[in-house]
Amino acid sequence: MSENNRGDSQDWRVDYLMLAALWGSSFLFMRMGAAEFGPLATAWTRVCVATLFLFPFIS
Repeated sequence: MSENNRGDSQDWRVDYLMLAALWGSSFLFMRMGAAEFGPLATAWTRVCVATLFLFPFIS
């Protein structure tokens, strides 16, 4: 039973590492996008992409 708990403890660490990488990369891409396209275009693109991903959950 303790071996099962040990495996679970490593699973959440991997999940948090993946979440941190995903979260951090979004800020990196925002910085790069704002420098390339400007802040308003970057913000508008983020809103549009978020709308596309969240639209299926509306209905």
